[in-house]
Amino acid sequence: WGAGTYPRGEGWAFSGGAPWTPSNRRDSRRRAVVVSSAALTVRDQLAADTRTLRKSLEDDLRRDYGLLAIQGGPGALAAFLRWCWPIIEPGVDLEWGPHLDLLCATWQRWIEGEIQYLLVMQPPGTMKSVTASVVLPAFDWLHRPHERALYTSGNGKVSARDSRRCRDIIRDPSYIALAALAAELRGDPPWGLKKDQQEKLDYVTTQQGQRFALPLNGYITGQRGGKLVVDDPTDAGAVVVGSPDQIKTRLEEDWNRFSKVLPTRLNDQRTNPIAVVAQGLHPLDLPQRWIQMLGDELHVLCLPMEYDPDHPQCCPDDWRTQPGELLEPVRFPQSVVDRLKRSLGPEQAAAQLQHRPISATGGLIRREHFQGRYNGRPRRELGPVLVMTCDLTFKGTASADYVACGIVAIDGVKRRPLDVRLERADFKGTLEIMRDLYRQWRPDVTLVEDKANGPAALSVLEEEIPGLIGFNPGRSSKYERAQVLAMAMAAGQWEFPEDYLAPWLAPARGQCLAFPDGSHDDAVDMWSQLEIWAREHLATREPFFG
Repeated sequence: WGAGTYPRGEGWAFSGGAPWTPSNRRDSRRRAVVVSSAALTVRDQLAADTRTLRKSLEDDLRRDYGLLAIQGGPGALAAFLRWCWPIIEPGVDLEWGPHLDLLCATWQRWIEGEIQYLLVMQPPGTMKSVTASVVLPAFDWLHRPHERALYTSGNGKVSARDSRRCRDIIRDPSYIALAALAAELRGDPPWGLKKDQQEKLDYVTTQQGQRFALPLNGYITGQRGGKLVVDDPTDAGAVVVGSPDQIKTRLEEDWNRFSKVLPTRLNDQRTNPIAVVAQGLHPLDLPQRWIQMLGDELHVLCLPMEYDPDHPQCCPDDWRTQPGELLEPVRFPQSVVDRLKRSLGPEQAAAQLQHRPISATGGLIRREHFQGRYNGRPRRELGPVLVMTCDLTFKGTASADYVACGIVAIDGVKRRPLDVRLERADFKGTLEIMRDLYRQWRPDVTLVEDKANGPAALSVLEEEIPGLIGFNPGRSSKYERAQVLAMAMAAGQWEFPEDYLAPWLAPARGQCLAFPDGSHDDAVDMWSQLEIWAREHLATREPFFG
């Protein structure tokens, strides 16, 4: 409008100079409609061009992912997961996170033979089953279409679902083309699924590869394979429904099936790999028993929903550094995690989200017992009496208990740990640990339990380490000895350094928090021995203890 005003009568003019009339107004509206239609057409064209460009870029990117997958090398499985996502979940965006890079890298090491025994522990909904039971078999056949593998689950419906989704990938035309290209690069003939063997639970390639799926308690006689994957062997409901004896019986059945039946189905038990995908639901469940049985032979990828540096299976490759840092902050922000924790309750939240079959706050010894702090770095001046306390074992095998030796400064009723060694060692290695700690700290007293393995160490080191004492803590059980330690910690008698000054603290604290249900309790024995000795020999008992 001319002069930036609206017309109110004759004499007002358009910017073109014509006087305003009802007829001019109608013409203006017509022109506005034409302009608006033209603008709408331009916007639609721009949107269409944007969609076309995005589709072209996505196609190019997917083609690159496919090439990376068939070429192999680091990141190949991660690339394949991205490539086949539109087949698995069409129309759903894949929200990638660091946990998927670590998960895929670990599974790729397993399938390529670097890892023989693998335990993957992740919370529900973080793609652990999709990766292990859907994507992994299809990726394996890209490179080794002759491989035979057994996939089992505690839930038969889940086993059938994942087998069908994997078959959907393999029968997709884009996968067939990708597999043909991979075969051509290797100089092999193309392959596919046998037409007469494409069942939902059992399908075979023209190269005699096989993916066989079955429930954990299903019929397995006659089936064999070169790989075994067990996905969620125990349902979460199995550890909360029924009496303790009923729950224990179910867990025992799962363990016996896994340890006594399934391994016999492998072609070569010396080298064939086994993997378990699970959550830590109960102190007697399959993952916990497998950890205890294999020890360091077992590669554990444990990724709790919230980072826990004190976790007994804390993963050294976990990228997180701050306690409580979330695994998937986009899909599972803090508000969602908090809602899950309220819904599940503390025990099930600790199990399903954190893979701790006990509360993350601890059992007999609790997290708040470690809140006492002393100032500065660990140093000799923190107490007039310095004690080395040792819990010894001479078995250096992967599944053995740890040698636990610690240095503690005692100042009245205060106990201030300065150093801890938790290592698996044979007799010679155990003596070296004790010698090394003595040379570094020059303790006034060295405590060794005067039974089992203790007397052997005492006889060898009595000339080398002054103040070496064989001590019997008494009490009827480890639990009763640990109660003395827990009461002293609860009373504030134990003070600890800041974590960043003491990397040795987290493993020892993790054993304490897991007691009495954890796989190892060596740190508990080491410190409870010192607490009992100090109360009996240094008269440092507080009135609270009578």
